[in-house]
Amino acid sequence: MRKFILSIVATTAVMTLLHAEGYQLNLNSAKQGGMGNAGVALKLGAESMIYNPAGLAFIDGKAQFSAGVTAIKSFIDYSNGSYSEKTNNPLGTPLYVYAGFKISNNLAAGVSLNNPAGNSIFWPDNWKGAILVQNSSLKAFSAQPTLSFKFLDDMLSVGAGAMIMWGNFSNVKALIPVNGLAGIGVAAPPYKPFLDKYSDVVPVSAKLSGDAKMGVGFNIGVLFSPIPELSIGLSYRSKVDLKVDDGQTEINYVDPEMKQFISDLPAAFGVVIPPLDKGRFAASMPLPANFNAGLSYHFCDNTLITAEVVWVGWKVAEKLEIQYDKDAMNIKSEVPKFYKNTLIYRLGGQWTAFPSFDVRAGVYYDTTPVDKDLYYSPETPGSNKLALTCGWSWRPTGGLSVDFAFVYSHGGEVTGNFTGSPFAANNPFSGTYKVHAFLPSLGLSYTF
Repeated sequence: MRKFILSIVATTAVMTLLHAEGYQLNLNSAKQGGMGNAGVALKLGAESMIYNPAGLAFIDGKAQFSAGVTAIKSFIDYSNGSYSEKTNNPLGTPLYVYAGFKISNNLAAGVSLNNPAGNSIFWPDNWKGAILVQNSSLKAFSAQPTLSFKFLDDMLSVGAGAMIMWGNFSNVKALIPVNGLAGIGVAAPPYKPFLDKYSDVVPVSAKLSGDAKMGVGFNIGVLFSPIPELSIGLSYRSKVDLKVDDGQTEINYVDPEMKQFISDLPAAFGVVIPPLDKGRFAASMPLPANFNAGLSYHFCDNTLITAEVVWVGWKVAEKLEIQYDKDAMNIKSEVPKFYKNTLIYRLGGQWTAFPSFDVRAGVYYDTTPVDKDLYYSPETPGSNKLALTCGWSWRPTGGLSVDFAFVYSHGGEVTGNFTGSPFAANNPFSGTYKVHAFLPSLGLSYTF
């Protein structure tokens, strides 16, 4: 039991810090959300700062401001034979803010704030996978000052921005699962009457949380229009490592009686709760690089279509490390993730139905980096996601635009195995997962 508990603890924070493709958000504009999140080959003004900094040079007017928020409601169902469970995830609300300014006819500058990564997942506290996760939350923030310049009679533009990122996370998981004490013989007399009162609860859990230090990366792009109707865009967002140097740990018992019961157990049972609440840990949270390539074409004054492909460098998270200090356990753990680099395919279109009203639609397909045979964890089950999108913009007056988008993301049904510690490869945590999410977005923009 002692080795079992220590193996859980050693992987707790590491598994928390990386949530497969579930933690990278691409919710940077209500306008582009309606077009399958495509934007690398479009001249979006201030909102180009994230999609392709080169597009900032085409800002309308002297200044442009844009802000918005997305509501994420996700659902995950788990089943294994006759047993089934589902998450009760809180509503996520990632935001974005852009401010762009035209310095001269060819030069523009701006700054953006957004949530490039985030995730929250809440399983029931006493479910069968509680030693892998009960609940977890991750938030990352990015501020990006940006410069963009256009030349060759507006045929070519370039842009670059510095990504300044920070974030925080928390994770709770069981150190001893439901009926875990009974499984090592503690349920025998004289302990059985006491444990019968706790037959459906987790006796003790660990919570790890921390704030990541500021990390810095870059975002660069180029936009080329050989003819007015056609634009070709390339952009690259670098990897950023967010490091947690002083993570906090807690031990939570179901009640004081259980804490006393475990502390009074004879040493022969081997139930040793590590002193996590007396120490700290260090770990890292890598945000992967993205390379975007796409094109857009205006068929006429009121209709355009755009397509792009995104390479995501998830292999940087192939393995993760965590170091506990000597006051906790003074151990270092290395956990393989078996992630692979992935591709995202996006297609979107826009039709100007009236001079003040645009209609949008799109689709994207996001492939998973997770190896479902070896490391398919309920922290956020990886799946190939197909999403359908739609949206509109209404310009009631002057430079004001009201933007709305709706995205439905469907991950399908996937059966996977988790073979990492504390489970042996011949006894994995297995099951079938169904994942889907609804994502409405609302934004406002104003051009001076």
